[in-house]
Amino acid sequence: MEGMVAIHGTQADAIRSFAGENFVSKARQHGDSKFTIVSGEVHRGMGLRDRMPNVCSALGSREFLEANRLVLINREGPPSGKSSTVRFTYSFREGTKGDEMKEDVESQGWDAFLALRGAARDVFAEYGGGEAFLKQERAAFVSSADPIGSEIGRKAQGAGE
Repeated sequence: MEGMVAIHGTQADAIRSFAGENFVSKARQHGDSKFTIVSGEVHRGMGLRDRMPNVCSALGSREFLEANRLVLINREGPPSGKSSTVRFTYSFREGTKGDEMKEDVESQGWDAFLALRGAARDVFAEYGGGEAFLKQERAAFVSSADPIGSEIGRKAQGAGE
């Protein structure tokens, strides 16, 4: 676990990979239902210098949780949240997809709501993005407006000229 780690991709990727291989996989092998990673242990184990904010961000990231099928139960440490003493306590997500979602909502609260961000990205992409979709919807609404209302609007425009 000691020594420098070759970084492929971003430093955050390397940190997530290191933590997954050295902490998550060991907890899984031991059959632990929950386990804790102290940010300072990852920082030291990778031989990093002055990269504690990166370590803390990577250990709390959605990417790390999803890649390792984890739920972040608790994050304790100083108010900055970027110290060698920050403790991340995780549990493993198991069971059906419905059970996983229920666990996520109960454990993450507001984060579960934020996880929906970008959920309709593919739908809007078919229309050229969210802005283009809204323009199309507005145009369809105006063109399908009541004919009497449209006539009144045209007369009002003509009266102003």
